[in-house]
Amino acid sequence: MSTLKVYKSRVNEVVVNTGIDLTGSTITSEIREQPDQDSVLIASWDVDVTDAPNGILVLSMDETESDVEQSKGFMDFKRVVGGDPFPMLSDYIEVEFRAAVTA
Repeated sequence: MSTLKVYKSRVNEVVVNTGIDLTGSTITSEIREQPDQDSVLIASWDVDVTDAPNGILVLSMDETESDVEQSKGFMDFKRVVGGDPFPMLSDYIEVEFRAAVTA
């Protein structure tokens, strides 16, 4: 399982190379308290597919969305093609929320 660090009260951007042709796909990603879609939603990523044929996307979260109380969570991706949802990962990603040092 991978761990992604998200800084609280900061703009966070992450470039992801999925290695999958994302042409015609809509991608979403949420961070929840537990690795379960019925678990409490902590934050959502804005997902921008920047290079669909090569599978490149950018996750972004503004400072208000990243201003959370939790110190950890779990995320994955959902890919929708032609109205059908598909998973993109073999495992979920653990998210570590870190406090920013500089005020």
